[in-house]
Amino acid sequence: MESTNDPIVQQAIRAVLDLDLDAFARDCIFGTVLSPEHAQSPWIWCWRAMAQRIRYGDYTAAFHHAQRASDLFALSDDRDGYARSVAEAAIACYHLGQYVAGLHLLAACPASTQPSIASALALARYLNAIGLNDLAAALNAAEQGSALWRTNQRHNDVCAGRLSSSVTLCPPIITAANYPWLDS
Repeated sequence: MESTNDPIVQQAIRAVLDLDLDAFARDCIFGTVLSPEHAQSPWIWCWRAMAQRIRYGDYTAAFHHAQRASDLFALSDDRDGYARSVAEAAIACYHLGQYVAGLHLLAACPASTQPSIASALALARYLNAIGLNDLAAALNAAEQGSALWRTNQRHNDVCAGRLSSSVTLCPPIITAANYPWLDS
């Protein structure tokens, strides 16, 4: 697991987990602010993949950035980060029409207990199953993703004070145990 107090890397982690493509993150991560050490951060590569896919529609670049992030996450033994980068690569595979390749990536990927990452994996499974016209697998992935999304939303509502804290919740979205260098 990548441990750092670097604010740019922390911003990249938050951006990936929150699907945040705001201007500050874009300027920092695509701009000249990055040092050579940042080029080795798998979270920054994962954010770049997400940005290429969502903002620019460049699915080939998204796939290559996600693969680079996966390689770096594998070296750092960050299972959740690895799973998030695999989800990004599999979503890019869907957009490139490579549905079987996307499902193969997902089949070899460990599950994640982090809600937003597990949701991203479910979305990637759903998209690639739809691409193969496998309605049963797509519905299964959609049900899993929907349940995860509702759990995640309940957690966010409790944190924002919109829901009683007596509601049973999943662990926090970003926990100190998994990412101790992030501020709570």
